[in-house]
Amino acid sequence: MATTGRFGEPFRPLERSGSPRGPRVRVGTRREGSENRRNGGPVRREPRPWRFAMSPVITYAIRSCCLGRLLAATTARGVCHVRFADADSDLVEGLRQEFPYAELVRDDVRAGWAVRRIAGSIESGAPLELPLDVRGSRFQRRVWDALRAIPRGTTRTYGDLAAQLGQPGAARAVARACGANPVPVAIPCHRVVPRAGGAGGYRYGAWRKQALLESEGASPAGSASARGSCRASRRSRARRASASRALRASPRSSGIRGTPR
Repeated sequence: MATTGRFGEPFRPLERSGSPRGPRVRVGTRREGSENRRNGGPVRREPRPWRFAMSPVITYAIRSCCLGRLLAATTARGVCHVRFADADSDLVEGLRQEFPYAELVRDDVRAGWAVRRIAGSIESGAPLELPLDVRGSRFQRRVWDALRAIPRGTTRTYGDLAAQLGQPGAARAVARACGANPVPVAIPCHRVVPRAGGAGGYRYGAWRKQALLESEGASPAGSASARGSCRASRRSRARRASASRALRASPRSSGIRGTPR
């Protein structure tokens, strides 16, 4: 008489190569798990990224502002992504990396309202209120809600924000949540600065963070205003572009630097 195990299967001794119960496999519902066991065992399923929960179609628009080229992406619920760059190709590539499973459609009519309101707020200093469709962890959402509560024209340090959340030792975690902010300006992560002074780091360049702070009248102490306000940064970028074009147009033999004596 053959010894059988569960469900009438032939009994096999346990292998010591791993866990006594074998590899742990996640299954769906309890009903799916029982059906899988009856049909020969649970089926291994690949994890689905959280971006599957987003809308399958994301529309975006691009325009110029005093901080360079600005992209705003929207879903049916609201703005889901904002980013800055110097070239449109960098904006689109960054958006594709953020939402690799979504269908990206450039539509200046359906998404133009968002990019116009963000650019207008940056250049005029007017308050910005937008419907948002952003996803994040519970801690990230708490940080982003605290960022939106910071009054315009003021700044907080990462330590102050961590203490406000009831976790005074989580300053670095707050900094990481600010860096993961998908909608800068709409969620003003630029209003958080390091305690040591200066504007600190920014995902799209420290000079953009400095320009945003100065446009709101909140320049942190100890920060060097390399590009000045938003209007000054536009003039500075135009001067550098003009100088770069002149340098490319001039012959290389015109200079005498590096000539050996």
